[in-house]
Amino acid sequence: MKTLYSILGVDSGATTAEIEKAYSSFLTKLQTGNSGLSSEEINNQMYAIREAHTTLTNPILRQRYDQKLLESSIQYLDTRNDHAQILESKQSFGLKAILLVGILVLAGIYLYNEKAKEREKLRIQQEHEVQMKTIQIAEEKQKQDASVQHIILDKVASQSDAQKLLIDQHQFERESAQRQQVEIQRQRLETQQQQQQLREEENRQRQEQQRRQQQLQSEKRLLQQMERDRYGKVITY
Repeated sequence: MKTLYSILGVDSGATTAEIEKAYSSFLTKLQTGNSGLSSEEINNQMYAIREAHTTLTNPILRQRYDQKLLESSIQYLDTRNDHAQILESKQSFGLKAILLVGILVLAGIYLYNEKAKEREKLRIQQEHEVQMKTIQIAEEKQKQDASVQHIILDKVASQSDAQKLLIDQHQFERESAQRQQVEIQRQRLETQQQQQQLREEENRQRQEQQRRQQQLQSEKRLLQQMERDRYGKVITY
């Protein structure tokens, strides 16, 4: 019986590397024109080996094909009385395939939601840290202002250097204001950078989710096309 394995010239236990090697060898032979076949025969063989390569290098499609191949062998060897049991096995396999696709989709959605929760938790934590730093800066400024006021009062009480104290106070206030402004700008820049990183991570996760969904849809369409070609109808929905 002709199978996808026999088309590539490998046995049913061949590894992915062996399948890739056989596919590459057949493809090179056909493309170089050394096969001695007509153009129509070359096109037919190209279609056959590409179909075999696509199915056997995809773990999910290969597992489904092996199951169908086993069922075909059973149908070939068993009597007509066993036909109903084989048909029931095929339907059961179709349901398992649907369940597998559903589980994969749900797993992808679950992972995406978990990542979203982690990102939201990280964002809240970072905002809390920024608020705490701002409060800490304000408290430090209040302590510094209180210390300055205490020094000024002591020096004014002594009446020894009132003018110098006034100059020192203005200078200290200017320096304190400058330091505070620099620190606020630094904190604002760090916050903007963290928010940018969070947005980039969300975009990356969203693109990855879309890519996984597209891959699942592509595999499902490929399986349905193979079922149409082989059975004349779609079994998996």
